[in-house]
Amino acid sequence: ILIQARFQLTWTFPEIFDTNGESHFIPKVLITDRPCNDNEVTPCHENEYGLGEDWWSLDNDFRFDTESGHIRAIELRNGINHYNDENFETIIGAGQALRVSGRVLFSEDETPAPAGAFDVTFGDFDFIWETSTREDGEFSLDLLVPSIRSGHLDLRLKLDDLPGLAMDESPFSPRVRLAVDSTRPTIGSISLGGVDPNSPISIGEADDLLVQLETRDDNGFDLDKPAVLHYRVKAGEAEISRGSVLLPEITPFGEQFFWTGNLDLTDSGATTLLQFYTVDVWISGADEAGNPFDVTGNSMNEPFASWNLALVGASVNLDADTSSLRWSNPSPIEGQMSSMTIKAINEGGTGEIGFALQRLIEGGFWTEVDSLVLEVSSGSELTATLSDYANVGPGESIEYRVLVLVDGVELSRKTVDPLIVKEETPRDGEALAQQVSDGKFSIVLFIIALGSVSFGMWSMVMRRRIITESLTDECDHTATVIESMEDVHKDVPDISQPNTPAPAVAPSAPAPIPQPNVAPSPPRPAAPPVPPTGLPEGWSMEQWNAYGWQYLNSKK
Repeated sequence: ILIQARFQLTWTFPEIFDTNGESHFIPKVLITDRPCNDNEVTPCHENEYGLGEDWWSLDNDFRFDTESGHIRAIELRNGINHYNDENFETIIGAGQALRVSGRVLFSEDETPAPAGAFDVTFGDFDFIWETSTREDGEFSLDLLVPSIRSGHLDLRLKLDDLPGLAMDESPFSPRVRLAVDSTRPTIGSISLGGVDPNSPISIGEADDLLVQLETRDDNGFDLDKPAVLHYRVKAGEAEISRGSVLLPEITPFGEQFFWTGNLDLTDSGATTLLQFYTVDVWISGADEAGNPFDVTGNSMNEPFASWNLALVGASVNLDADTSSLRWSNPSPIEGQMSSMTIKAINEGGTGEIGFALQRLIEGGFWTEVDSLVLEVSSGSELTATLSDYANVGPGESIEYRVLVLVDGVELSRKTVDPLIVKEETPRDGEALAQQVSDGKFSIVLFIIALGSVSFGMWSMVMRRRIITESLTDECDHTATVIESMEDVHKDVPDISQPNTPAPAVAPSAPAPIPQPNVAPSPPRPAAPPVPPTGLPEGWSMEQWNAYGWQYLNSKK
């Protein structure tokens, strides 16, 4: 049987064999098996071999591997190595986790120390942490930096509980010096957009708020580690949004440190802010030693500061008695524009205020058809005009509402009277043509009525003319009397009067108005002589002058 085996030997030997390299040995190995028969103690086979051709130097002492970078004291918070060959004191916060690691070798060469053969301790007189080596001679231990009154720790690495007479032959004891900061940094004050806590923040400025944070700490802060501002927007107890921003700019002033940054509560417009929302903030971070800000009164459940969101600036109430909304044309025709005139009083401060006219569309949704933004002063009266086209058919109506916006947020709204679209009314020739086409029978009746009225008027005129002519014949018989006188050949005395000269016109009298040329009337016969017995009974002188000749002729 051919047996090939690989094995590792660990043994102990007296300290006398540890010659520190001054003398060497060749170790031998004796290999035996079990006895061939029962009740025997002599092995069946036995072989003795030397361990190579090299001389061995036996070593029973150990040392730390002190090469640069082989011993580390790493702060787990930020990865800083607090171990240095010059033994400089470095600052660390109380309660920070520190991981100390390294390697233990045999004192004469680079051979790793056996696993678990002794203890590795780290500490001083008051604080000690222990661990042991692994198979590769490496060790590692984790510890929390304690809070001490003096504020300083001087910790050393040592080997303890060595086997037999073994000794720690490290060239020096590795040392870690720590300045322990046991005090947390404090928050002095904070403001958002220049507004102190518990004061209203304008919604219009909520997309770019300047954060100003004041903190204090004895040992200062790491300028490469900015503080973090956490915020939460709430509506009552319901959460609307949450986020955090870095405060990268820091200005030291003694023990005071001022942090600044910018905060966007709208999340680039993704979050709509309304009145009476609340903003809670709290701060996280640490000082240069790693001590965090105190979470008491500085957490999500107990925010450090709070603000209310509000519409700051101009304010208009459409339901107020001083506000009026009126259509320029409440009954437009199809395609015609109608304007809504808004008159109101600014009850708030100076600023911008917007008006929007919304129209109800299919599905119960509102769409904006016109808008306007005005710059108004406090207490001033304002007038806004919004317009839209009536693009529906006759007989249909359009519903509208008016919104008042401040910083893009609805402040007030009011539903206005709807527009009722009517049919266009024809005029002039177009109206006549339409009437002709719509009511021919009515026109015929109109013509008949007009003809009847004209005939009636003509009849009335003719009747009056006839009556007038008949009255003229009864009153004037002069021509008849003259003809009768000519028939009887009576001599008619000349009753013409001699011409008398016209009276002289006074020089100052106006010139006479020229009279038109009128043909002279025939001479009238002389009045008949009155009978000696006087006028006939019942006659008047006028009748006698007119009919006297007839009377005298009838008596002949």
